[in-house]
Amino acid sequence: MRIDHGIDEGGEVTPFYDPMIAKVIAHATTRDEAVATLARALRATPLLGVVSNRGFLLELLESETLGAGAVTTGMLDAAERPTTAPSDEDFAAAVSVLALADGDDWFSSTGRRRCPITLRAGETTKECSANFERGRLVSIDVGEANIAASSIETHGSLHVREGRAVWIDRASRTFRFDEPDPMQRDAAAADGRVVVTPVSGLLRRVDVAVGDSVRSGTVVGIVEAMKMETALTARMDGIVNAVRGKTGDQVRAGDVLIEIAGEQ
Repeated sequence: MRIDHGIDEGGEVTPFYDPMIAKVIAHATTRDEAVATLARALRATPLLGVVSNRGFLLELLESETLGAGAVTTGMLDAAERPTTAPSDEDFAAAVSVLALADGDDWFSSTGRRRCPITLRAGETTKECSANFERGRLVSIDVGEANIAASSIETHGSLHVREGRAVWIDRASRTFRFDEPDPMQRDAAAADGRVVVTPVSGLLRRVDVAVGDSVRSGTVVGIVEAMKMETALTARMDGIVNAVRGKTGDQVRAGDVLIEIAGEQ
């Protein structure tokens, strides 16, 4: 087993240049043994702090198609990317990390305290709460579910805090949880009047210009990241009144690339 990488403590992982930050290489006497060794290595090598294709690679390594040696580049381009949503226990683990951060004192004169928190992971947002008794975390509410703190499986899991956000790796799955800011306007939710890139990468294509008419669902551009293409689509009918990028630009997740005005 060998891992080639170009990263070091204190180094910055940017969205520019080649997105590959490490290469995991396995060698064995048979193909099946090499594939199994590679899958074990990926499961034992969490990557926190950046979005990666680790989940997709694990799914690919465990597929019958790869086992049979029948994978082609065309199949990879057409493959659906794993979109596993975090479980209630994943949310509970994130709540416990944030609730216990910095040794906060949760003492209450009644002996009990309920601390609500809203957490978001990708497209999933849940209302949660950390429940304390005599300063000790005893359970976490995630939606309607109540999960005992003692039941949260932490063996083999890792987490990294980033302010009031937390990255968690559990059961070879990595999620980023953060608290949505209720005072911050989300450009992506502004009535569909903007097209925002969900990933950092290379703006491979821009398909519209100022003055063009578009319909909801129209592909207006393509962003390439980790050798995967993400289509940018309009979410309303209207006229393009601003294009903030050109083919070949490097863009960051959250950048507004297209502005659309309603048809008159």
